[in-house]
Amino acid sequence: MKLYAVIVTYNRLERLKRTLEATLGENPAGVLVVNNASTDGTTEWLSNVEDKHIKILNLPENKGGAGGFHAGFKWIVENTDAEWLVCYDDDAYPQDGAYTAFKKLPLSNQIGGVAAAVYLPDGQIAEMNRPSINPFTNIKTIVKAAIGGRMGFHISDDWYRLKVNKKIDQSSFVGLFLRVSLVRDVWGYPDENLFIYADDMIYTNQVSHSGYDILFAPTVEFVHDCITLIQQKAVYNPLWKAFYTYRNGLKLYRLMAGHLFWLVVLPKIFVWILNTRHYKNKKVYLRLSIIAIFDGLFEKYDRPHIEVIKISEC
Repeated sequence: MKLYAVIVTYNRLERLKRTLEATLGENPAGVLVVNNASTDGTTEWLSNVEDKHIKILNLPENKGGAGGFHAGFKWIVENTDAEWLVCYDDDAYPQDGAYTAFKKLPLSNQIGGVAAAVYLPDGQIAEMNRPSINPFTNIKTIVKAAIGGRMGFHISDDWYRLKVNKKIDQSSFVGLFLRVSLVRDVWGYPDENLFIYADDMIYTNQVSHSGYDILFAPTVEFVHDCITLIQQKAVYNPLWKAFYTYRNGLKLYRLMAGHLFWLVVLPKIFVWILNTRHYKNKKVYLRLSIIAIFDGLFEKYDRPHIEVIKISEC
């Protein structure tokens, strides 16, 4: 099996070095590093990398995770004979034996993707990378999500411990394995206009509803050295991150909820507006939020990142 890694990096050189070391230790067929116009010396360091297994794709500007994975997936399709790709950020890396565990899985042609079990460095489950099912699939899943909240539709801790594969609908781009032929012929590439946030959930939701399955495989383990969603506060810093959370969130809710879209998003919008009270510059936050909501509702995803930053600073 020819398995290539796609790693997107931006201004985290030391973490990238660790990630590459762990990745090369898994003996992939090749590694593509997508450099999102880093300014911390990453570009210069990568230019001196001599390992024949590593290819570098330098983007002219920072396109965010969405743009980075779009470019990376496209490069793999057009320039390699890879059968599978696995993607992750520069602050994530495979545990020893992760690639081998993946290759041992019974992968029928019906399986288009595999999501790894992702942990924090201290061994806790990485909440932001916990796979899920679509809570709006049927009445049962709706009720379960309504009663259980987030854990009503996300993979439970028990599935991590059982080491049994489970069909899912959505996953993050950390430790996600995808069949390259289906990326090329069926799914296409992640939406590069989303920049960050929910781009992975949107893409994998589309994958799981294309007639192919995504499996959660707890024997395949990754580490993500990050802050979990549970630790995240209501206040966004920098503020522009709120724009992508709200705008892209509306796209995800539209995709998942279908005819229940308005029933779902109206309470969400109310909470987002209510969050104005948490910010010192309430006028700027409110303006940014309204623009994000407008763009999301009217499906406008082409607003340049530099413009989003300016809005967040005015």
